[in-house]
Amino acid sequence: YQPAAKSQYNIGELDATPRVLSHGPATFPASLARKGVNRGTVVFQIAISASGAVSILDVVSSTHPELVASARRVASGGRFTPPMHNGKPVKAVMNWPIVIQK
Repeated sequence: YQPAAKSQYNIGELDATPRVLSHGPATFPASLARKGVNRGTVVFQIAISASGAVSILDVVSSTHPELVASARRVASGGRFTPPMHNGKPVKAVMNWPIVIQK
């Protein structure tokens, strides 16, 4: 008996953590820079397809709400190495912290 393959996997179930190959452009909001802020982090929950394409599922946290739009551009243009489970490419869900600095 073989259990049915899952539709998606968590990071801990993968052969290795997918690596970022590329991402979209990051711009630091001038409004934050004027307040003396020079870096922040937005954590997205993302799905990575078997080919490495990124889909944003949710915003988990953000140090500054003004950074979410910029971080979303970074994540939307993201590409990872394909997530692998038992040597086969699969869809995976993980949190991706994106640090944006001035």
